[in-house]
Amino acid sequence: MVPDALAGDPARFLTTFLGLISASILPTVSLIAATMTPSGRSVMALNELQKELEAAMDALFTLLVGVGIVFAALFALSVQPPDVLTLVPYLTTELLPRLGQALVAGGSALIVGRAWHVPAILRRTLKLRHEIAIDEARKKTLENAAKLPTAAELFPRDPEFGKTVKLSDLPRT
Repeated sequence: MVPDALAGDPARFLTTFLGLISASILPTVSLIAATMTPSGRSVMALNELQKELEAAMDALFTLLVGVGIVFAALFALSVQPPDVLTLVPYLTTELLPRLGQALVAGGSALIVGRAWHVPAILRRTLKLRHEIAIDEARKKTLENAAKLPTAAELFPRDPEFGKTVKLSDLPRT
């Protein structure tokens, strides 16, 4: 890349894109942390859920660190270097700008590459929560079924039901 490739509009677009990503990370982490409730769950299910939630939070924080590195590199590229650094040939004209561009390009690639992992982790977490919810519903249904009266109690039989009568005893109409 040429030294000024990330100046102006490309830097603004990248900053906006990364700002949207970073703005969504902390609320997502808060939602993930709030999903860890112990009501009626097995220890194994809780352990699996914890692993998935930790993986999701690690992926999100990795994205946040990547965004921070890219923002810092973009900021460094936009600031005029100190005069003392201009005394070293090619340092401020070639080396530092290219290093900054490498950080921006590498960090952006890391962010995009890791961003694809987050939906997969969240899907696995959702699947685990679904399985846990099904297990809780099954337990609740069995508990409620045990409390129900028997069919004979719900539908009592008329004492006259099944009684044998002679045809001659039936009234004629």
